[in-house]
Amino acid sequence: MVQPLAIVLNDRGVMGAQLEQKLEALDYRVQASDNPDALAALARDHKPLVVLLDVSKERNLEAASGLLRQPDTGHLPVLGFAPEVGPELASRAREAGIALVVTDSAVLQHLKPLLDQALQVE
Repeated sequence: MVQPLAIVLNDRGVMGAQLEQKLEALDYRVQASDNPDALAALARDHKPLVVLLDVSKERNLEAASGLLRQPDTGHLPVLGFAPEVGPELASRAREAGIALVVTDSAVLQHLKPLLDQALQVE
């Protein structure tokens, strides 16, 4: 069986390392990046099943918005995370096209059900 790929866009070292370990424990391959400008190219080149990104960075929100506007990557489920998620951040993430945004602790504690939710086909 082929392992699904998750792209993680994050520049916070500890959080990124923990998230990568959790994804690998769920049998995902992980392509990590701290460069929002490369997100669309990474997604086109590597064909991930899901993208996870730190929505507390405006550049990451812009990268997600660009990714989701492209015909060849617009279908990708994007799971956003941030140290704290308030109404303003959640609204900005929705405007970028990210439907699911949770705190760092929630993504680390509940990664499997969050991935299942993000991957549901509607």
